[in-house]
Amino acid sequence: MMNMSQIDYDVLAKKIQEIADWRYLPSDVIGRKVGVTARSLQRYMFQMRERGMLPAPSKMKPETYKNYLKLKNYMATHRAS
Repeated sequence: MMNMSQIDYDVLAKKIQEIADWRYLPSDVIGRKVGVTARSLQRYMFQMRERGMLPAPSKMKPETYKNYLKLKNYMATHRAS
């Protein structure tokens, strides 16, 4: 786990952006993948957004995004000929 004295925002922003669909995941899931607690990650992400290192949070909820992916997959496999 990283602590505040060791944080490198550029490296952390890159790690976060490498996670597929990171904008739709809860902070505890992202935190586990990058080795930061959820509470600290929320604070770091807020600071990175203020610095322009990360885009604004998605307005779409994770459940809605999952449904979108299911629908997209269904449409891709059941195209009308």
